[in-house]
Parts: sequence; structure tokens; C-alpha cells
Amino acid sequence: MHVIEELELYRLAEFNRHRAAWGLWATEPEDLNEQLLAVRINPQSDTYRNSIDNFLGNLDINPIRRSNLVEVRFSSQDPELASRITNRLADDYIERNLQVRWDATQRASEWLSRQLVGLKGRLERSQDAVQQYARENSILFVAQEQDLTNATLQQLQEEFTSSQSVRFQKESLYNLLGSSGSHEVPGALQNKLIQDLRVQLAGLQRKRAELSAKFKAEYPTVIQVQKQIDAIEQSLAETKAILTRDIADEYSAALDHENQLRAAVEAQKALVNQIGEKSIQYNILKREADTNRELYVGLLQRMKEAEVSAGMSASNIRIVDAAEVPKKPVRPRVALNLAFALFLGLGFGIGLAFFQEYMDNTLKDPDETLRYLRLPSLAVIPSIHSSHILPAYSTNGNGNGNKSLVAWKVSGKRRSQAVAFPEILGGGGDESGLAEFYRQLRTSILLSRANKAPRSLLITSAFVGEGKTTTAVNIAITMSQLGDKVLLVDSDMRKPRCHKLLGIPNPNKGLATFLTGQSSWDEIIQNTHIPNLFLVPCGPLPPNPSELFYSLTMQEFITRVSGQFKFIVFDSPPVLRVSDARILAGMVDAVAVTVHGGRTPRDGVRRAKDQLLAVNANVIGVILNNLDFSTSSYGYYYDGAYDSAYGDAYSDQGEDRNTVTHSSV
Repeated sequence: MHVIEELELYRLAEFNRHRAAWGLWATEPEDLNEQLLAVRINPQSDTYRNSIDNFLGNLDINPIRRSNLVEVRFSSQDPELASRITNRLADDYIERNLQVRWDATQRASEWLSRQLVGLKGRLERSQDAVQQYARENSILFVAQEQDLTNATLQQLQEEFTSSQSVRFQKESLYNLLGSSGSHEVPGALQNKLIQDLRVQLAGLQRKRAELSAKFKAEYPTVIQVQKQIDAIEQSLAETKAILTRDIADEYSAALDHENQLRAAVEAQKALVNQIGEKSIQYNILKREADTNRELYVGLLQRMKEAEVSAGMSASNIRIVDAAEVPKKPVRPRVALNLAFALFLGLGFGIGLAFFQEYMDNTLKDPDETLRYLRLPSLAVIPSIHSSHILPAYSTNGNGNGNKSLVAWKVSGKRRSQAVAFPEILGGGGDESGLAEFYRQLRTSILLSRANKAPRSLLITSAFVGEGKTTTAVNIAITMSQLGDKVLLVDSDMRKPRCHKLLGIPNPNKGLATFLTGQSSWDEIIQNTHIPNLFLVPCGPLPPNPSELFYSLTMQEFITRVSGQFKFIVFDSPPVLRVSDARILAGMVDAVAVTVHGGRTPRDGVRRAKDQLLAVNANVIGVILNNLDFSTSSYGYYYDGAYDSAYGDAYSDQGEDRNTVTHSSV
């Protein structure tokens, strides 16, 4: 904001644009009011805030990796203004940084000053507490006194240990004296006097023994020797008594000395403990005083450093390269924007196509039927919208363009959308392009079994509206073109429509009356306008079609008509709606499933196939019906050249064509 106010950018039209849609759209302001140009704008106004938003939107700050550099860019319509704003931003940032450092230093210095005052008072109080405690407990020199008492205690303990050793020695001699009795005194053998007396005594005793051998005891010499012996023995006894008394006295003295030293040691220990207790509190007070002194000195030093830093105006930020006036605009970059738009659009289109393909779970070509269903595709029948494949009109033998159309509707969806299913031309020689697709279907059916072609064929589908009835009718028509008798059986007793497609009214007799025993099998067979094609209509709608199909009468019907007709085509209800198709599937030679191309989901067809296989039905393949070749990848096999070359040839045959179509709504 400082740069905006200093350069008065809020007065410029470039900084008063109004942006919308997240900045993608901006409206140019009208001519600025003269009052706005003359008066300083209010920072709380919307115009001022809008100028700030535009300023920040054009500002770009990028730190350069692996360096301490920062790149500052500003975009503007005026090249000189862009350079001036960029340089002013750098200068203002340096000034702001210095101001912030100055303010921080000042605040730190003031805080330190306030802290020093309180810390100084705490230091003084803690020092006074140390001195007062030392005076009260007479430990002004606590360290020296403690060392002296400890040394005295150590000396007393050493002397006490030595006195114990002496006492142990004296005590052992005293104990030996008590155990030896009066015959031997401990230490007598080492006494010189006793040793001499014993030598003399031994000599006199030997002399007495010699004299006793010659003289009697009354002999004067013997008496004299005996007196000498008695005197020496008395001297030995006295000497031993003295020695015994000395040992007892020495033991008693050693014991007294030990007891005195023990008392002195205990007294010295008490003194040491007393001094230690006093020194603990003294050390606590002294440590607190030392801590306060260190904090005070540290804060005082930090305050001095802050005062020195406040006086310095140096900054660690500098401008490496000043902004220059650009020589050419930087945007819009037309080529890059176009390339980016092209790349983005192409990527979005491809992604949308892949997403649509991923979300589409319908069957659209024969490869998908084989991949997802593990069933071959018997044929692909195009829709009426594939106009590049279908002939424009059909002609009869006179060259007149006539169409015989029989239409029917299937209710289900509310929207009105006419979908014409493929047409087929009756008669023996029609050669329309659409008929060729049904001939391919006929060939696939006839060659579906290795040994022989199936005599009876069931046409069914997974859901309603798949075109199975039209397919069944057209298959029966193409089979009849081979010259063999073909029977079309309308076994859809829920919604019979075969008679409508062939232009025959629904009679009172049909398959339902035969199965209930009201008619014979030959009474329900009707001729059609197509050669070799016969129809068994449904007749009156029964209330229990599944029970009728599950009877032996239905098997009898199939057995009898198989002997009269070369091919039998059954039109049945959908597999997933009712159980009629599954009952009939186990009675016929083959089953073909009709699928609406591009509409029927794969899971539904897979469930229908599984239900048919569960009753041991011979599912020979899938018929892709009503497939739009204009959107399907299968359509490239049938291009305009095919239609042009063969369509013209077919139109010149001059055969009558009976067209069978239907539409779904």
C-alpha cells in the first residue's frame, strides 16, 4: 500500500478495472472523476481496495531456487511505470526491513531495561540472604571449616582402625593366657630372663640327678642343690606372674584406647554432619545468588549489544539488478495461447470420446459380441437411417416405384421417435441391398451346425423393442426364397404381431387353441401372400402361456409340423421378461438372440444367454439388429460404392417387392 500511495497508482485507470469470473473478465473504467484526481482517496473505499487487488494481480514474486535471490516482476500497460514500480518495490522493501529491525531492536532494548531493574533487585536480595545465613550459622568460611573437619574425621578414623588392630592383638594374647593355665604364659619363650632361669634350672636338675645317684637326700650337697632348684623355680613363677599381669594390663589399655577413639570418631561425624547440613542451605542460597548474577550480567550484555545494533543502519538485503524499461510487451502471447487452446481442446475431445466409450456398455459391432458374449455374430442388420446402404426405392416389373409397407408400434418410451427397422422384399427374385443382409443371416443360420442345418429356429431377445418379430418374419421370408416350405409360428402369446406384419388378421384359431385342444394342428396353419411361407398365428391370448408351452401338446406340435415343413421359425417373448422363451428354447434345434445395436446393454444380453444355456438351449449366435452404420465402426464395410454398384443392378431386376418395416416409439 505504501508504493500505491507514494506513486498514487489508485488515480490511474489501469488500477481501477473491475474484474469478474475469477479474473478472466475485466471492464475498463470510465473517465476518473476530477474530484478523485484532486483529493486523496480514502483507504477504506472500494475504489482504493480495487486498486490494491489490481496491483497484487499484476505483481509476481518468485524466489530463485538454490540461491538467496528473489525475482520481482510487475506487469503494466506502461513500460516505464512497470520499471518504476518494480524498483520502488525493492527500495521500499529494504527501507521496511531496516525499519522493522530498528523497531525490533528498540522494543528489545526497552524490554531488557525493564527486566534488568527487577533482576538487579533479585540479585541484591539473594546476596544478602547468603551473608545473613552465614553469619547466623557461623560459617563465614564454610569451605575451609568443612575441609578441616573432614580431615580430622579421616585422621581419627585411621587411628581408630589402628587401635582396633592393636586391641585385636592384645585380646588374642589375653585369650591364650586364659586357655593355657599356669603352666605356660604367652610370650614366655621369648622372655630372656625366663630362658636363662630355665637353663639354670635344667643344669641344677641334672646335677641333682647325678648326686641322687651317689648320695642320699640328706647329703649336704644334694640339699644345697635342691635349695638352688627351689629358688630358681620360685623366680620362674614370679616372672610368669609378672608377664601374665603385663598382658592383661596391655589388653585393658588397648581396649580403653579403642573406646576413646570410637567416641572421638562419632563426635567428629556429628560435627561433619552438622556442618554439611548448614552448607546445603548455604550452597542453595549461594547458587541462587550466582544464577541471578549470571542472568544480570547476560541481560546487561544483551542490552549493550541491542543499543549498538540500534545505532547501525546496515541491511542484509541489496538490489542485484535494477528493473529496466521493457522494450516489448510480454502478453498476450498469441501463438502460445492458440497452441494451448488447440492442445486443450484436442485433449478434452479425446478424453470425452474415451469417457463416452467407457460409459457405453451396449453392443455396437460383431467384435464386441464375440468379446463380451463369447457368441458369434450371425449377421448385422442396418437401420433405416443408414441411407447410404439402403436403396432409395424399389421397383416392380413395370418400373413403377411401389412400396408395400406394414408398420407396427411398440409402446415403452414416451418420446415420439420413429425408428424404422430393416426392410426385406418378398417374392422370388428381389435383390434389394437390404435383402442381402438377410441372405447373409440365412447363410449363417444354415451353416451354424457342422452336420446339418437346424430345422427349427427360435428367435428371441433380452428385452422388448429389439426387433425380434421383424427379424423372425424376414428370416422366414428369406428361407422361403430357397423353394422349400417354411412355417412361421407366432409363439409370442403376450403381444403377437406376426400376423400384422404379414397383413393377415388375427383369426380365432391359432397356436393357443391347438394347445388347449380346441383346434387341430392343420386347422391353424394359414397361407400368406409370400410363396412357400405359411403362418401359425397366436390366436386368442391365453391367460397361462407358460403352462401351455410346458405341455406335451407343444412337443407334439413341433414333431408334426417338422414332418411337413423344411424350416420352422418361432417368434417368442423376451427372455428376461417371461419364461416362455426358455421353455421353447429346449424344444427347438437352435436359438438366435436379437440385439438392438447401440442400445441393448451387454449385461442384459449376457444374462439372457446364461438363462438359455441353463436349459441346454443351442444358442447359435447373435443378430445385431437396427445398427446405425453412420455411427458404427462396422459401417465402413458397406460404403457408397457397394450401394451404387449393386443397388442399380438390383433395381433393374423388375421384381415385385413387399416391404416389411416397423417403428418404435
